[in-house]
Amino acid sequence: MTSKQWIRNSLLAIVVCAGAGAALNYRINAFGLFGDVRGKVYRSYLNQDREAKYLYSLNYIPSNFNGILVGSSISGNWDTGGIQSARTYNLSSCCFACIRAWFILMAEERHTCSPKTTGPLLAPSSS
Repeated sequence: MTSKQWIRNSLLAIVVCAGAGAALNYRINAFGLFGDVRGKVYRSYLNQDREAKYLYSLNYIPSNFNGILVGSSISGNWDTGGIQSARTYNLSSCCFACIRAWFILMAEERHTCSPKTTGPLLAPSSS
């Protein structure tokens, strides 16, 4: 096989793999990005809450909901089913809780500082 054939075959393989991946993503439609998604239910099962909510907001949420609830992690667990005036999606993110947990973990692993003194992202200690 000559170098020109190898390059052509490699590029062809890349194009075929990319096309197969795109077709699979379109067919699965895991985040409701393609086509009519009215009435369908999508759930995020992996640890990808922020990314999933962003992707849902592109097509799925505008097609199925009249309003959104945006807030920090404190409102992330609120049930919006009780809001009677509009069908509302809870778009709140729990990013702050993840950052806080990461700081606590880093402080415990390195033993350089305690969670009581790591900074303003941590809740004050009661002891």
